[in-house]
Amino acid sequence: MMEAAVIDGARGLRLTWSIMIPMISPAIFFATIMTMITSLQVFVQPQMLTGGGPGNATLPLVMWIYNQGFKFQDLGLAAAGAWILFALIIIITALQFGAQKKWVHYEH
Repeated sequence: MMEAAVIDGARGLRLTWSIMIPMISPAIFFATIMTMITSLQVFVQPQMLTGGGPGNATLPLVMWIYNQGFKFQDLGLAAAGAWILFALIIIITALQFGAQKKWVHYEH
């Protein structure tokens, strides 16, 4: 397709925007979904670097769930936080799947 577009006269930005991006849009879509889920589940970096501090400035939801469950022994609150995290991931993923109909192209 790239070669055919070049033969037809597409160059530079037009080639990238009209040919290359639509061809790799399923991979971009998958990468954005996985990156969003991974970013909501970050734990190790803030735990090792700051421990969630100063104050709660670097306390992600997963670390809060961990602290409630294992540090403060409040398993019910930790379970509720985990369900909230699950619902948040499902809602954002559903929104991304809804928006993908406009920019992800599967035809060859």
